[in-house]
Amino acid sequence: MKKKNFYLTILFYSNILIALVLFILFESNVLLEGDWTEQPMTEFVVTYTMELLSIVFVWLSLRLLKFNQIQKWLFSDSEKIESRYFLLALSRILAIGLPLILNVLFYYLFINTTFAGLSAIHLLALIFVFPSKDRFQNDTTLSNNN
Repeated sequence: MKKKNFYLTILFYSNILIALVLFILFESNVLLEGDWTEQPMTEFVVTYTMELLSIVFVWLSLRLLKFNQIQKWLFSDSEKIESRYFLLALSRILAIGLPLILNVLFYYLFINTTFAGLSAIHLLALIFVFPSKDRFQNDTTLSNNN
């Protein structure tokens, strides 16, 4: 589990790092901000799509281990708990991290503060899926008792 936890930690921080690099590139005018401000219909569609994706993905990633079908699948084979938990943790981090990166990008392309707020929500949600050995033990034993 040590190696898998290392990969999850790298993925966790790489999402934040990519968002930070985008922030630095746009703020230092290496990338031009506001390129899509003259496309209001595109902005409308992207805004509501990202709002919907943000609500669904944050909720799903925070509640993923509480679904009965997921718990049955996770604990059906005791030898595969680590690898199955790794897949679930990977999907949780990606479900929050990828929309975070997209929201930072769209914030600078549309100059719309909605995307900044969604990015803040994703950053806060990432705290609750931080990969650690304690979280693995807590999630696998707590979920098993439900």
